[in-house]
Amino acid sequence: MSTAVASQQPSPVSAPRRSGVALLLAGLVARTWLWFVAGCIVVTLVPILFGWRPFVVESGSMQPRIGVGDVVLAAPVDSTGDLLGRVTVFDDPSRPGTAKPHRIVTVNPDGTMTSKGDANQQVDSAPVQLSDVKGLGRLLVSFVGLPYIWAQTGQLGLLVL
Repeated sequence: MSTAVASQQPSPVSAPRRSGVALLLAGLVARTWLWFVAGCIVVTLVPILFGWRPFVVESGSMQPRIGVGDVVLAAPVDSTGDLLGRVTVFDDPSRPGTAKPHRIVTVNPDGTMTSKGDANQQVDSAPVQLSDVKGLGRLLVSFVGLPYIWAQTGQLGLLVL
């Protein structure tokens, strides 16, 4: 006598349905963001091959065009004539060891220059020597330096995010 043993197969567990459109959109947003960040990094780093140096803007003295966290790429210069009326990055006399991007408004007879932030009402009190100039601002990359600013100011939540 043969007894038929009923084989019991486990019932298929249905996986939660995910919308294909939602996954597609999430993937598209993620890839777009990654390409944006990669593009910002490339635009910031490639000019270094040509002698340009990046400087992170740490104050709002050049707003509205140049904001805190923007990166100014500065090219080396040899004469004060090229700097008049242009954004120039130079050693900040009020904060040794830091660079300041300000516009050169006058070249003085003694060869020094007077600078001014676009958002400031008055010119800077300390004259700028040509030897203090780091470079002439050539390219602006917005927002790329924000993680640096967040790390300096202790905004770890934003940095981690």
